[in-house]
Amino acid sequence: MTRKKISVSLIFCTFLIQNIFSQKFQFCDFYENSICNIKGEKVILYDSVFANRSNYNTAFVVKNGLSGVFSLETGNELIPCKYEKIYSCNEIENIVLIEDKKEHFFYDFTSKKQISPNFISLMTLIDGDKAYIGLNDPFPVNIKGKCGSITMFGKTIIPLEYDAIIASKIGYDKVNIVQKESAYFLTDSIGNRINNKNYSDVFGYWNEDYILGYKLEVPVFIDVKGNEFDKLPESEQQYQKFQKSDTLLLVNRKGKIINKRNYDFYDLSESKGYFIVKGDGKKGVIDIEGKEILPLKYDNIWHKWGEEEITFELLLNDKKGVCGIKGEVTWE
Repeated sequence: MTRKKISVSLIFCTFLIQNIFSQKFQFCDFYENSICNIKGEKVILYDSVFANRSNYNTAFVVKNGLSGVFSLETGNELIPCKYEKIYSCNEIENIVLIEDKKEHFFYDFTSKKQISPNFISLMTLIDGDKAYIGLNDPFPVNIKGKCGSITMFGKTIIPLEYDAIIASKIGYDKVNIVQKESAYFLTDSIGNRINNKNYSDVFGYWNEDYILGYKLEVPVFIDVKGNEFDKLPESEQQYQKFQKSDTLLLVNRKGKIINKRNYDFYDLSESKGYFIVKGDGKKGVIDIEGKEILPLKYDNIWHKWGEEEITFELLLNDKKGVCGIKGEVTWE
């Protein structure tokens, strides 16, 4: 074993020993959802008890349906059980994300301080039981009806002066789509506009390199530097999905909206110009002009692989069938 590996192993073992001997309380083996001291003399019962994987000296506890944080070192609640939900922050030991009354805020339980204002997040921060965000990463928020971006310490990055942030990504060197009154425009990660153009609508990111916007009803593609194009290169993805209000739109690389009605789902994989769509719990097929090839009545539809002609396998009321692009079904 090399010196480097031995050194790393010793550091890890030291860390474990320090944590084990610093803990005066532990999860009970003999009482479910409880914590006891290491002698088993004092037992504290909760509705639920969860390990904090970002800080093994603490545990998440639930009492009467409300969440808190318990110290396994002192036997006290670092955060009382009065919040709807508490999430650990990835790789950050002493900070948690608290959810309460449809809002969130970050809390440092070492200093016992709320470190961010209450906010409504405009993007998904949480995956499972963790909030995945770096210490200084900006993320889009709505605070008292105005939108911008902040860090978990409450530092304002994009000023809280916009009516909406249509699309954003965590971190710097990202393009944000913002709305103020009836105009849409693009900013960099600290709020500076990347071009001097206003748009009547912006659908969102086409991919990592392009954004789809509209001037009146004329589509325009904008790259991350603010340059505009009337269509995408042939090498780019041919179709994309965008959610606008309650409508899921299917758009081609010229910016033309394909669908004639709202669907819940589009299968863009291996479409070859035909798309499996879903609505009202049933599936159908449309072509690149939005024309319905198969009506929304089938329980399931699959692309049939290995065929020279484009065909689909169908399932309807436990009956299986095959269909070509002319819509003629052959049942087994």
